[in-house]
Amino acid sequence: LDQFFVDIGEGVQLRPDSNNFYQTVDGEITETAVFGEIGYQITDAWQITVGARWFKFEDDTSVLVAFPLSYTVFGGAPPDSIIPDSEFSNDGDDDDAIFKFNTSYDFSDDIMAYFTISEGYRLGGTNPFAPCPEDPSQSAQACALPDEQSYKSDTTTNYELGVHSQFGDNVLFNGSLFYIDWDDIQVGDILENGGIPILTNGSSARSMGVEMSGQWYITDALSIMGSYAYTDAELTDDAPGLINGVDGEDGDRLPGSPEHQGFLAINYALPLPGGSQLDFDWSMTAQSDVITKVGERDFGESLDGYTLHRVSTTWFKDSWTVSLYADNLFDE
Repeated sequence: LDQFFVDIGEGVQLRPDSNNFYQTVDGEITETAVFGEIGYQITDAWQITVGARWFKFEDDTSVLVAFPLSYTVFGGAPPDSIIPDSEFSNDGDDDDAIFKFNTSYDFSDDIMAYFTISEGYRLGGTNPFAPCPEDPSQSAQACALPDEQSYKSDTTTNYELGVHSQFGDNVLFNGSLFYIDWDDIQVGDILENGGIPILTNGSSARSMGVEMSGQWYITDALSIMGSYAYTDAELTDDAPGLINGVDGEDGDRLPGSPEHQGFLAINYALPLPGGSQLDFDWSMTAQSDVITKVGERDFGESLDGYTLHRVSTTWFKDSWTVSLYADNLFDE
């Protein structure tokens, strides 16, 4: 670039910083909410709880864009000046109400089952780009069409059926089945006029599976605990242009979510003379593969699953603790 200006002749003023694009974004998000819940004990063993939340948010963003190098070289502006080329504001807002229902029943002092339906949300926002003119081809810079200026909140509806239980004094078990509907997913997209990354709302997806965890005190000195989760997460509708302009299709697997995850740990406590104690611990976490993009489209990849092992020995004496440990023992 410097050589280009040398070639066009002497007397052209350059900027020491060679800054050819400058942008500031000043944003303020305000959220207001009213929420609460109420429970009712139908019997000593059976209760219900209902809750609700109303929320409203406003996203006010002011943007300044300048092209300092152009104004210095071709407009004669001082080499350290920032002259706004455009200033504009993007405003977005949304409001909604979400709800929760829970009921649980104590079959005994040691077994409780529950069922929950709840809704959740993630705030929307604005994209910091100037609105396009009536004819976007006349814009000299990137601009946002009406549906690109902001994106709305995405929402989930969650269903869960589970049990908490204890058997005697030495066995604990918890388990649940879950199903999650996810609508108006916030996803990355690009401006139609400018090709710059933005956020927008995609289609819908669902996630369902099972989660279990338990602990068994085999003896006073030896215990074992573990957990397992299975998750099946995929799109439930076609999503044109979802993956950097590539279409996602109904049934495509969602990225970043392993189907299988597990944890197992064993602890052994060895009392020593003089009131001290040695604890020996081994734990293992494992997960199956994940993919990097929806349905592995647009050159998405599958990342292999892995298993990590950890071992440690800890000495306890009064207020003293000394540990020797190894994380990721086999360097996975």
